[in-house]
Amino acid sequence: KGSHLSVQHPDSDLLTSPDNTFTCGFYVVCENAYCFSIWFTNSKEKTVVWMANYDKPVNGKGSRVSLRRDGALVLTDVDGSTIWQTNTSSTDAQQAELLNNGNLVLKNSSGKILWRSVGDEEPRKKTESTEK
Repeated sequence: KGSHLSVQHPDSDLLTSPDNTFTCGFYVVCENAYCFSIWFTNSKEKTVVWMANYDKPVNGKGSRVSLRRDGALVLTDVDGSTIWQTNTSSTDAQQAELLNNGNLVLKNSSGKILWRSVGDEEPRKKTESTEK
């Protein structure tokens, strides 16, 4: 709780799955525009499997995703406005973890999953292979 990933360090502020198949962080969609995303770690083009804010990219300076003390995972733009957030405020969400299957999850202090990027809500962006 209380930690964050910054858009200003897109190559180092990352979560990686234990088996190194997936990476989560800020993905460049165009100059100075980023989306909080999950992608295949070893793909040349960073093949994205999920995006939180595909419809509203954030600025490349000062934007961040934070696990707030109230339990919500929140993406804020440079001006502090909330662009996207999980439905986990007022919960005991203590940590974010990227699983080997590419699912980003929030867990409470006993390890129970309170939220998942794919499953609890519709994925924000589907890959080409799942749209067919």
